[in-house]
Amino acid sequence: NYVEVIDRQLIDVRCILDLSRLVSKHVIEIVHAHDDKSSLYGIFLKLLNPGVKIMFTCHLHKIYNIDDTGSYRRYINHWIRRKIALGIMKLYVAPILAVSTATKKLLVKDGMNESQIKVLLNSIDHNLWKRDRASSTFRKELNISEEAFLIGLIGRLGYDKDITTFLKIAKKILSRH
Repeated sequence: NYVEVIDRQLIDVRCILDLSRLVSKHVIEIVHAHDDKSSLYGIFLKLLNPGVKIMFTCHLHKIYNIDDTGSYRRYINHWIRRKIALGIMKLYVAPILAVSTATKKLLVKDGMNESQIKVLLNSIDHNLWKRDRASSTFRKELNISEEAFLIGLIGRLGYDKDITTFLKIAKKILSRH
């Protein structure tokens, strides 16, 4: 079942209590967190529901320097959030899951214990995504011919995804082809 729980602010006590009630009501045994905020909420849920296990998957762990972020303020914000996320991760029971070997290496470089991190690669069933099974609604919606070559990017819109590099490369390809 899907239940929407509204998160209204940086730390929303009502949201945490609503989540805690759902954990109790549905006898949820495992809560899976994916980012700094959900991992913090996981700690609160564990305090309110001592029997629940909290699992954490690290999808991305970047270590930026001031030149990468473009400003001192953004760098400090990144540094603080990174250190808080690491501190919270260290409270979790092993293993911490990393979605790539590169992510695991960055976590270890940043102070996590290597033996507490396991790599679980993201994967999809490639048989479900074969071209012959796809419909071309995207091309129709944007009035793009079936013969046109498409370049795309799928991902969260965030600084760490470096979408500007993708756009620069796509522009170069477009200018040549």
